[in-house]
Amino acid sequence: MKIVTVSYLNTLPFIQGLEKAGFDLVKAYPAQCAELLHAGKADIALIPVGALQENQEYYILSEYGIGADGFVRTVALFGSEPMEEWTELFLDYQSRTSVLLTRVLMKYYWKRDIPFTKGTKGYEELLTNNRGGLIIGDRAFTYEEKYPYQYDLSKAWKMWTGLPFIFAVWVSLKKIDSKKVEGFANSLEFGLQNFQISSAMTNLSIHMESYFKENISFRFSQDHWKAFEKFNGYTGRNNLKVHRL
Repeated sequence: MKIVTVSYLNTLPFIQGLEKAGFDLVKAYPAQCAELLHAGKADIALIPVGALQENQEYYILSEYGIGADGFVRTVALFGSEPMEEWTELFLDYQSRTSVLLTRVLMKYYWKRDIPFTKGTKGYEELLTNNRGGLIIGDRAFTYEEKYPYQYDLSKAWKMWTGLPFIFAVWVSLKKIDSKKVEGFANSLEFGLQNFQISSAMTNLSIHMESYFKENISFRFSQDHWKAFEKFNGYTGRNNLKVHRL
């Protein structure tokens, strides 16, 4: 089976488990993962929940994925001025989920009505003069020290709803044999149980062990799935055809 996964640090435990099991693995950023799956170029993909389409049937293959229960660090709004002064907000082009979450939180939680602009290459350096920006993934670590005003989206969602959040799920477009699903899930669990932080990671400016243990949810609880349904409701996608295997 060909599997597509997100090429961010937070998927490394899964990647190590899948590579150990010998799966054919392709790495891409979130929006590309969804495109490859929908184009039929992958059997299984880790895709953003915001990329799930109402005209498509999905099979969620496990209780594993990428989520958070509060502060996540790698999905946030940044700016040189406080949000109350922003007159424009750049949106990250790498993930639809975070863009949708931004729109929901701006409307219902922060109650701000400001113009959104799709970010293009280099937009992360333009967050001055009353402009804010959504930055996701590993790039967010770079800007934690650059911009004084930061608004973590998962933390905001938790404060607003009292629930954790699911950013990405493992899905296929057709039902897969139960033994293959079990083997796939066992590989994910093996990766989580035996994850090794490489020497290259220890040179990064963040504390890797605490990031993986405290900021990322790799296994989903019932509250995560409640949040999944709530988020779909706020984004107007109440009729998703999703089957949990």
